[in-house]
Amino acid sequence: MEAIRGEERRSGTETAILEATYSALRQYGYTELSTQDIADNFEKSKSAIYYHYDSKDDVLLSLLDYVVETFFEELEAESGADPVENLRLLVDRLVPVPFAGDDRDLHAVMFELRSEALTNPDYRAKFTEVDRTVCRIVESYVRAAVEGDDLADVDPEATARRIQQHAVSAQTARLTTEDGWAGDTAREAISDLLDLPER
Repeated sequence: MEAIRGEERRSGTETAILEATYSALRQYGYTELSTQDIADNFEKSKSAIYYHYDSKDDVLLSLLDYVVETFFEELEAESGADPVENLRLLVDRLVPVPFAGDDRDLHAVMFELRSEALTNPDYRAKFTEVDRTVCRIVESYVRAAVEGDDLADVDPEATARRIQQHAVSAQTARLTTEDGWAGDTAREAISDLLDLPER
């Protein structure tokens, strides 16, 4: 399965800045977030942030890469030899139930940054790249299960796109409404799409 590697091209200081940015973004949200808020969550000086990044948006666009890298590196570390169980794990991570705590915070950060793509072409380009990366990695999980004869003979690329859309749709509904059915509905739709065998 495909993996993303970010540590090889990112310094320890840059990683610390991105961790601080994530913490500050969870606290303040995009609109209220300032570079000073990031610095307040960062052990080194504010000047170190400007040494590595030109602006708040420059940091946030890099944060998107970091979040996706970390998500799939953790998923890869938890995956085993069984392609079907790996797919189940993938669905659990893309559409977590319950939707609370760190899982909700992660999705809220991604959703808030995605909303900037409505008016900011840099965010639109970055989310286009992010979504293509997510689809490509989901496709690799689906393909591994199909080629191992553990899954129905579905089109891995088209199936990955549908899974991605179910996940994004569920994220939107869960973060913007009080209805609690979106996660279960998305998971059922993905399960039907994959025709996953019973446990």
